[in-house]
Amino acid sequence: MDVVAESWLDVDVDLGFAVFFFILLCMFLLASIVRCFQIVLDPYSAVSISIYQEEQEA
Repeated sequence: MDVVAESWLDVDVDLGFAVFFFILLCMFLLASIVRCFQIVLDPYSAVSISIYQEEQEA
């Protein structure tokens, strides 16, 4: 009886692409959530000073 030992490196190509893009999507989602929380907690630091000064002059 020859039992072929499957390595964890033997991954289907389609599954590999799906996992890669899923991880990429999760990283983008995490970065977006962090950025949104930064804007919610301190909205004035996210606004450029030059834009704020232009609004005050108008």
